[in-house]
Amino acid sequence: MKKGKIIIANWKMNFLLKDASIFIKKILLKQKLFKHNFIICPPSTIISPIAKIINKKIKLGAQNCHWEKFGSYTGEISPLMLKDIGCTYVIIGHSERRQFHNENNELVRKKIENSMQHKLKVVVCIGESLDIKKRGKTLFFLSKQLKESIPKNISNTSISIAYEPIWSIGSGLIPKITEIIEIHRFIKKTIVKINKNYKNIKIFYGGSINEKNAKKILQIDDVDGLLIGGTSLKYKKLLSILSI
Repeated sequence: MKKGKIIIANWKMNFLLKDASIFIKKILLKQKLFKHNFIICPPSTIISPIAKIINKKIKLGAQNCHWEKFGSYTGEISPLMLKDIGCTYVIIGHSERRQFHNENNELVRKKIENSMQHKLKVVVCIGESLDIKKRGKTLFFLSKQLKESIPKNISNTSISIAYEPIWSIGSGLIPKITEIIEIHRFIKKTIVKINKNYKNIKIFYGGSINEKNAKKILQIDDVDGLLIGGTSLKYKKLLSILSI
């Protein structure tokens, strides 16, 4: 990847193939304006056709995966299958998966291990609820998520962390810059204690990112990039962030 930080577009359950194709083609026309590396994570139904549209400068990721390679798991997709259709990245442990699909730290760890075995680059999501924040338990909660989710004895370092405070996602609210710095530094220290091989791990921020606050957050040395949800569905706003 080129110099600059990393922008990950998490499209969640949005876009049909026709609209996604038009969106990507418009983005490709403006690629010379990009100042950051770009990863797209579309719905699994359109990953394969999107892989045929993008070029090598744009990376493709998935929003989730199963923890096994094959098996009787109706409706699931394995890391090996994602690799087969062109993915190089996968998001694991997003708060919406934890909330709506009851995914816990143990399950997240199993998914991470299998994904890394198949050479996918993993983006692990962690973040606290508003209740936990109000009780002053943010660092304790994040530490627990990291220690229970991140594999300890593994040499593959193709893993990154996305700090997404649950209370910020879709709310329009974001932590103070000082809070983001403190938490990202805490994550870095904690992850190295888990496995010293992770000393160069990248840490992204996510949660109510838009074209107005992205620049300020990207200027933070401890932030290696952004994981963007709703704003990544809007062409002009996404292009604005990629061009900062």
